[in-house]
Amino acid sequence: MLVDLVESLWERREKSPMWKQLHRHIIDQTYRKQWLVDHEDILLAIQQKKPDAARNAMWRHLENVKDTLLLLSEHQSPNFDGYLFSSNPVQIKI
Repeated sequence: MLVDLVESLWERREKSPMWKQLHRHIIDQTYRKQWLVDHEDILLAIQQKKPDAARNAMWRHLENVKDTLLLLSEHQSPNFDGYLFSSNPVQIKI
């Protein structure tokens, strides 16, 4: 069931007009290395059965993604829709 859910999410992302448009403008792919480290941190916390660490690693990853996409986006454009970036930063318990 989890595999089906993840596959469905990836498929939806790949078909998303917003995601396609955003990635047409992104040339520098170095951000992906940080996201991979984020994923490794999430997986390690899950494997170690540390729910608080997994939750914090996931929130840290979501904030990294948001910050990266905002940095790489055309947020100075008058047509920029900042909806995805308008949430308050997540407070991480350390």
